[in-house]
Amino acid sequence: MLPVGAQVLATRETPLGSYGLPVGVAEAEGVPQRLLEGRVLRKTWRIQGDSTVLQILAPLREQLQQDGYDILFQCEARQCGGFDFRFGIEVVPAPDMAVSIGNYHFLSAMKGARALSLLVSRSGNDAYLQVVEV
Repeated sequence: MLPVGAQVLATRETPLGSYGLPVGVAEAEGVPQRLLEGRVLRKTWRIQGDSTVLQILAPLREQLQQDGYDILFQCEARQCGGFDFRFGIEVVPAPDMAVSIGNYHFLSAMKGARALSLLVSRSGNDAYLQVVEV
């Protein structure tokens, strides 16, 4: 599922926690979210190479759809709300995740009671991927 050469940076698990799954673009009131509770698993990877964020996200999205997930929401940096979206969602802190305000894609999906979000961004020579699963 992950691109060749993806290097795990962090795995953080909360056995029982909550996560605000982003489901819309940033608005004056913040980022619309669906509050979920359960086991929350946060993982990040660094991906070397020159792939764009969409080239990384597209096969992951396709895999999710093949696995029966429904895509709830997806956007790219400006469509998401840029700075307001980025700072209105949960992001694993640096150095385990890096987000370029002008170069990221986001996706949220659900399959039954399972939910996940993908955040892909390029920073410098590397791309970064964050997956949050509930």
